[in-house]
Amino acid sequence: MDRKGFSSLPAEHFIIIVSVLYVLCKAYQFLTIDLCIALALLSILAWSVTQVAELGQLKLWRTQSTWYRPRADDGFLYGCLLVPFVLVAKILDMHSAGHRSSTPLEYHIALLELSIVFGYTVLVHSLTGFIHQKNLSFGVLSSGLLATAFCAKEIFPHLRAFSTMHIFISICAYQASMYLITSVLRRSFTFGEMAVVSQGMSLIFLDALHMAVKKFDLWYLPDFVNAERDPFYIWLQGLLLGMTFLGLVLSPCLYILRKNSNIPEDEARDWQVLISSVVFYLGTVAVVLAAIVPWISLALGQNAIFWVLSFLFSKWSHLGLCLYWVSILAIALALIAQFTYSTTTSAGLNLKRKYFHGLAILMFVPGYIYEKSFMHLAFTVALCGIIYVEYLRSFTIPPFGRTLHGFLVTFLDHRDSGPVILSHMYLLLGCAVPIWLNGHFAVANLSGIFTLGLGDAMASIVGKRFGKTHWPGTSKTVEGTAAFIASMLAGSLVIGVLSGSAALSMWETWRYFTVICVTGLLEAVSLQNDNLIIPLYTFALTSTRLIS
Repeated sequence: MDRKGFSSLPAEHFIIIVSVLYVLCKAYQFLTIDLCIALALLSILAWSVTQVAELGQLKLWRTQSTWYRPRADDGFLYGCLLVPFVLVAKILDMHSAGHRSSTPLEYHIALLELSIVFGYTVLVHSLTGFIHQKNLSFGVLSSGLLATAFCAKEIFPHLRAFSTMHIFISICAYQASMYLITSVLRRSFTFGEMAVVSQGMSLIFLDALHMAVKKFDLWYLPDFVNAERDPFYIWLQGLLLGMTFLGLVLSPCLYILRKNSNIPEDEARDWQVLISSVVFYLGTVAVVLAAIVPWISLALGQNAIFWVLSFLFSKWSHLGLCLYWVSILAIALALIAQFTYSTTTSAGLNLKRKYFHGLAILMFVPGYIYEKSFMHLAFTVALCGIIYVEYLRSFTIPPFGRTLHGFLVTFLDHRDSGPVILSHMYLLLGCAVPIWLNGHFAVANLSGIFTLGLGDAMASIVGKRFGKTHWPGTSKTVEGTAAFIASMLAGSLVIGVLSGSAALSMWETWRYFTVICVTGLLEAVSLQNDNLIIPLYTFALTSTRLIS
């Protein structure tokens, strides 16, 4: 099967490659020439592979094309380049603002180098798709991964400070993450989306490993690796890894619950469901008390529960924000219950979904303007809460599972074709990640909220209602893209008025306008999940473009 059905791909690939090279040109003076060449070469090689590969050919070794999300291209370039692209922009932003993090800049560059290595391993997997002999393809994969580890040791100056075995273990951790996500969450991701999520989780896991090694002095790590981290990042790391660990530890009872959820409720074995549900809830308490809280306490240097309570009650505005969010959610849920639009129609479903995109503006923008640190922590807790809710829904865990499923299934679209519903998770993640990255420019940090709460919502609503001129090869319209650009520009101007620290000069406004024009074009031609891809891309390009 060729790529003729996706005629917008050349435009999408052009935007991605040019953006990566543009960021490299801006950042080359802060990075080594070897790193710049390695990333530029990865861009060229990845683009070359997409030109010769057929649709469905680019995938992990020994996986099937049916394991990936249908009705979309493979997103291969994102899997290779998006995370390095974001990290280069972040490092450039740190240089321009003056490095103020507790983590040395050299360590951030080492993580960038590791993400480029991960990109090359994705490239190695793609090459096995051109080889039809099983033994030969395995030889190409194993030798390619080993060669990548040895070359990384020789080429990248900061990874050179680590042992070759350490680099190879990091590569293996990334491979394990990709295979775990692909096999367990089949049809939920494209190849590129899976690679991006796996890179993020692998880097967070490896950073936790580095912290533990430094704290307990288990083996040698370079001097630029320390155990000091921002406390809000520690909560992010501990809770995200804890939620993943929860699923792995309790997988036997989740398997039993999944098996019973696939048969009618009156035929399910009640005793199995009851026992497995009790084990799940008790296991949750055990993981929180025996793993998550101790790790966060160790990393913080104080009791995690006392720390979070002290932070919560340190300002009345924290409690005020919580009350505001609860009120907004209560009103929003009451209103959505009154919607008369049928979710069986495309327009009705679209309106319901974009309703929550708009809700993100009301909930998150005030929080960021007035309590940025609290917003960071709140996003972490909310995301982990959504992941836990998805455990309950996906495995139909009593007493909430079936009710949650009945509510959330009304918001499904063609991208939610796997066992988990990712759209609502991606919406929160897309809003949160730019704030977690904590760049120097407020509009960059708000890029996720703007692109999803304003741009994507307005593009969809205007495009479906008034759109007549379609972009070649897509269902997106020129009118929708114009609404995307206009709404984001208006949003940035309003935020500048409400918050002086977020205001842009005339020249910065022009630069930001060029960013949202390019982002609008990418949103129009991409078939990847824009709740995940577009916020990351916008953050990186905005951070880079606004630097003089």
